[in-house]
Amino acid sequence: MGDARRIVSGGHDNSLRVWTVSDSGALSLEFIFKGAHEELLSSVAASPDGRWAASVGHDKRVIVRSAASDWAETQRFESASANSCVTFAHDSRSFVVGGLGPNLQLFTLSDDAQWAHQRDIPTSLPYVRRFPANCKLNYIALKGRCGCV
Repeated sequence: MGDARRIVSGGHDNSLRVWTVSDSGALSLEFIFKGAHEELLSSVAASPDGRWAASVGHDKRVIVRSAASDWAETQRFESASANSCVTFAHDSRSFVVGGLGPNLQLFTLSDDAQWAHQRDIPTSLPYVRRFPANCKLNYIALKGRCGCV
């Protein structure tokens, strides 16, 4: 962990891959999880501090993995509808999930390193904007902590 730079990617085979980036910019595969989701894996994100990876899919699952546990699944959440996008806040202590439902889902990290579904945020609120795309994308400027999902 430490100063390691990581990239998380997802594949059409529903696999999730964690890559390490060397100082020279070379990529090396750190871990691969085949079948990370039962249906289409829609989006993956790595936390800015490199400690967490999150993936979402059409199977309505939100899966969080931890570098401290060798990228094993640490927590799983079920959504009411298919998920299409996930992004972490800049401080790595929260992430937002967007999907086919009417709300964004906000997840926060507790002091004991447990993630919790904090609340749903209706996409009709003034600080949430929708942009057309092949999947529903949302932008949230929730106190400037979150970016494009």
